[in-house]
Amino acid sequence: MIKDGYLLAELIFNYQSQTTGFANITQYMPMPVTGGIYPVVPISTYQTGVEHAEFNSIFEIETFDRAFLAAQPTPPIPDGSGYVYELTADMEYVYDAVHYRYVLGNGSLIGIADIYADFMENTKALKFTSGQRINFDGNEPSDSIECNADLCKRFCETHFDLIPTTITRLGWHYM
Repeated sequence: MIKDGYLLAELIFNYQSQTTGFANITQYMPMPVTGGIYPVVPISTYQTGVEHAEFNSIFEIETFDRAFLAAQPTPPIPDGSGYVYELTADMEYVYDAVHYRYVLGNGSLIGIADIYADFMENTKALKFTSGQRINFDGNEPSDSIECNADLCKRFCETHFDLIPTTITRLGWHYM
């Protein structure tokens, strides 16, 4: 979330299912400098549980994100800083495109799933690299609503008639 040109808060959601998971939250305070540059320092970092109904649109997700952030406790402000942590309607919510990598298994390696997600464009693409045979490699499109685990399961069930019993996220990075 960006406010007045600086990063106010960062939410990173880690879902175990389509509707439940955890959010890692970092809240920031800007440092006073001139020249239109807004360096920030973290003033609060914590993890909290997330549970909600299944979303059916990008609008529902954005609405949830705004309400979820507003429900979080106000971070402790350093004495004498003069800073006021305030959530306002003019905040800009930024959703960066992300690349995720998962290992899929069912007692043995099924393969690697790379998922490229662009929330604002409502696109998600899975690129599968088989751990068995090169001709099992494939691609699967989706949208931002479908959770990554469900996309991986759907791909495996459609292409191999099996469902992975383990889906382990190896990492992610902003694109």
